[in-house]
Amino acid sequence: MDFAQDIEVYSLIAFWAFITIALMYLFSRTPMGRMANAVRDNDERTEFVGYSQRKVRFISFCASGFFAGIAGGLFAINFEIVTEENLNALTSGVVLLMAYIGGVGFFIGPIVGAVLFTLLQTLLSIYTEIWQLYVGVLFVLTVMYVPQGLTGILAMHIPIYQINRLGSLVVPYIRTGIPLAFCLAGVVGFLEMIHHVRAASVGDTEMSLIGIGFDTHTVMPWIIVAVLVAVGGYFTKTQLPQLKEAWERAHAPLGSDEGAA
Repeated sequence: MDFAQDIEVYSLIAFWAFITIALMYLFSRTPMGRMANAVRDNDERTEFVGYSQRKVRFISFCASGFFAGIAGGLFAINFEIVTEENLNALTSGVVLLMAYIGGVGFFIGPIVGAVLFTLLQTLLSIYTEIWQLYVGVLFVLTVMYVPQGLTGILAMHIPIYQINRLGSLVVPYIRTGIPLAFCLAGVVGFLEMIHHVRAASVGDTEMSLIGIGFDTHTVMPWIIVAVLVAVGGYFTKTQLPQLKEAWERAHAPLGSDEGAA
């Protein structure tokens, strides 16, 4: 096998990806992996219970270097070239961005973040030139309001599912999600028009958004996006208390008066 065909490269990468994922999961289940989590959360307390945080970090660094070496070898086979762009600080930042979006507190979190980031990079870059702005905003919002990441959000619903109350959140989610979608559509439209006004060549006033063409130098498009943001934001805000109440009822212990209600 000379790995000249894409299917050969894909098979090799897929094979080693599953092997290394399994090894990383097994490593996280060992006492060493448990202590690595403890050092991450509170290194001083780890010292108090008799473990050297320096040794734990050193072994974790060696293990991460082992898996990074496998990834580097597969990268070389896939792209057959390594440049400064693959080794600079921006690349390291992107890896952290993937991990935090997916959720650093869960094993599958960085995997989910990497898949989501790749999809956003592939799909959004086709339709917009400012896709990196949207990814950055998603990262900031995740760190500020959802520090457990997207995987953490899904994990929060597991107890509700186990007590068969997940259906009680469907209607509140829909009632909050629809106006929120309109608000986000207005924000996206505003950002896209701002970018077009600043980046378009002189005399180019026409742009297209989701297949709709319009002139960014007229007032009506700006009024439409402003109405979407204002109306969508208002109705989203009015639905948040009801969503919070439904969430608390879904989390109420079984047999309690609040849960029965």
